[in-house]
Amino acid sequence: MQEIYDFLRGQGMTHAGALGVMGNLQAESGCEACRLQGDYEISRARSREYAAKVDSGEISRHVFSRDAMGWGIYQLTYWSRKEGFYDFCKEKGKSIADLETQLAYLCKEMRTDYFSLFSFLGNTNEMFTACKRVCEEFERPAINNVQARYAMALNIEKELKYKEKTVASKYWPPRMIDKNMSGPDVEVLQAILKARGYAINYVSGKFDDLLESQLKAFQANSGLDSDGVCGPLTWAKALERG
Repeated sequence: MQEIYDFLRGQGMTHAGALGVMGNLQAESGCEACRLQGDYEISRARSREYAAKVDSGEISRHVFSRDAMGWGIYQLTYWSRKEGFYDFCKEKGKSIADLETQLAYLCKEMRTDYFSLFSFLGNTNEMFTACKRVCEEFERPAINNVQARYAMALNIEKELKYKEKTVASKYWPPRMIDKNMSGPDVEVLQAILKARGYAINYVSGKFDDLLESQLKAFQANSGLDSDGVCGPLTWAKALERG
């Protein structure tokens, strides 16, 4: 649990936002990365076998993405999302059962396709609302059992014995970033500018020429020095609620 919590906080989520996500993960998979839908055996032998076959290629990309079996910590099911996750794992050279890879893909999906939700999770102090929004907007289960997911989040909070403190992270609070740098904070900047209507065509995590030009435009429109460097003043303006 602590590893998941620290990862989500490191991606910029508040305490309430991270626990809102975790309550949903607990409901979906018990917060287990190696978890196949319907595998209730304590050994999780079916889940481990499934992961091994996908990793080795015995289960192909096509079959994995279209078997309609929920997989992983947030039970990816829809074919295009499973296909994207499969490609993400192959690009990273990681198993489909790797926890950090699954969490990274979760955050990638949120930044790219659910940016309003991701932004909310980075600002909220309302754990119940975080649980509700993640359930209804991101997980979208057949039954929106929000109250149960909230109860799970509260139990996780007790388990973690949370103390008010800032979680140290390599990438958050954001670094000063500029051209040729890369990382999750670059993804955040790309997603913010894209959501604000700037000509960002993709969220790659790489600070390229396109990002530099659009950042300069954003800085000019915000009354900042158009130097193409995202430092504290630019981050503060970018993270303002639109």
